[in-house]
Amino acid sequence: MRLTKLSRFILFLSSYAPLWAIFFISGPTTATGIICAILAILGPLAIVILINESKKAAAVRLTVYKVRRKDSDTMGYIATYVIPFAATKLDDPSQIASLLIFFLALAFVYINSGLIHINPTLSLLGYRIYEVEDSEENAFPLIARRLIRKGDTVLAVDVAEGVFIEQSK
Repeated sequence: MRLTKLSRFILFLSSYAPLWAIFFISGPTTATGIICAILAILGPLAIVILINESKKAAAVRLTVYKVRRKDSDTMGYIATYVIPFAATKLDDPSQIASLLIFFLALAFVYINSGLIHINPTLSLLGYRIYEVEDSEENAFPLIARRLIRKGDTVLAVDVAEGVFIEQSK
């Protein structure tokens, strides 16, 4: 199962679901506010669809030789990109345009860098982010709901160039 550019873009938008909700709650009820509300709802829904689709894909068996929690990467993402925008007012067209340009540039980096695992919405949905190493010292991100430990065997689906999601039942 490989994600398309569109799927990656949707996951990028989902990574801002908390921000979209903040924009909707704190902003005027305009077309922009309604778009933010829709994005706040569609973001988590996109992740649930991705997880459900991964259950249908062929999984690989991975034995974990080394494991590190990477949830701090998500916290860095929140601090760097989400919190500063929370105070942005969406009633000024120039601010909206500036924000849109920045989001498009950020989306390009996010989509082409394989950063789909750095997503606060995943954490809100109960997923943990790990960096796992296999027996051949190949390191890769692993998204899982359960606690992953050294020696565990994991059935996982490669969803984006070496980013794995544990296949749950």
